[in-house]
Order: sequence, then C-alpha cells, then structure tokens
Amino acid sequence: MFGQNEFIKQKFDSIWATLNDTLFVQLLNENDLEFKMPNNFELTDVVKNYDVFYQYAIKHQKSDFEIRYFIQSADYNTINTSPIQRDNISFSLFTILTMNASGSNWSNVPEIKEIPISSFDFTWEAYSGFYTKPEFGKDFNYCEIYARRLKSSQMLYYFMMYNDYQAEKYLVEKALRTIKKKTNP
Repeated sequence: MFGQNEFIKQKFDSIWATLNDTLFVQLLNENDLEFKMPNNFELTDVVKNYDVFYQYAIKHQKSDFEIRYFIQSADYNTINTSPIQRDNISFSLFTILTMNASGSNWSNVPEIKEIPISSFDFTWEAYSGFYTKPEFGKDFNYCEIYARRLKSSQMLYYFMMYNDYQAEKYLVEKALRTIKKKTNP
C-alpha cells in the first residue's frame, strides 16, 4: 500500500540507512521506556519492507518465534489521550498497519479487537492476528500485532511472527512484557 509511493520509499530508504540498535535505545530513552531482553531471545535483522516499518527485532533461539517492535514517539502523536473516549485515530492507523502486513484490502480487513486495558500505564490497546504476506512475513506464516498507547501518547507496536500458534502461544505474553515505562528509583 504505502510501498507504491516513491516518496515514501525514498524516506524509508534513508531511515533504513541509519537504522541500528542505538536508534531503538534512543527511542526508548526519549519516551521514558525500558526494554528487557527475554530469556532465550537474541537480536535479529530488521527486514526491509516498504509496507510495514519497524525499528528492532529479536527472535527465540529455540523456536520459530520473532518479535518486531515499532515505537511511535509521543512528539509524533497528536491524538486524544482520554482513557474514556475511543481512540479513533489510533484505531485507524492500526487498521492500516494490519492491512499492510496481511496484504488485505478494504473488502477483506483482518478482524481487529480492542482489548481491556491490561495496565495502568496504557490508555488504549488493540490486537489483530492474520496470515502474513510474504514480503513482510519472510519465513513466517502468521502474525499477531498488539498496539498499546501509553498515557504519555507513545504508541508501541509488537509484531509477533510465528508458524505454529499452539507451539508458540506461551511466548506471546513474554513478548508483551519486554517494554514498559521506566520506574523512578
């Protein structure tokens, strides 16, 4: 979808040229977040893809499971942060991300579920699961995306890639605990 626009391709190419672990750490720090590498995971390469951008990826050392992260800075978001009102802008952006990762179109959008807020740190959460298109999925058949908006307006996206849900479902909860707000000592 976005990959069809030459301007966006050029923009992504310039971002990929500077993409490294330091950028992810910088985004975490700028947004007052911390990342903890889960046991049995290791860093893996970011797959260059024009439809779905992410900044960091880790994979499980013993199974077919990968987590891809995208942090959208609070400075970039100008969305309503009310915990009471439905967040239509975040929902719309999440829908577009889901369509791009799955290769769907408006007539076949994967189901998106807004989920009960799991923590006092979040004001909005949503989830979708679907078969991936090859360009994004690489070696994986299935993707679950979780979107979480923090009270400070940052958006966190977790792309969990795998082939066998029954074998990998225990890793999903582990993945969702990898990024959190920094706690003051």
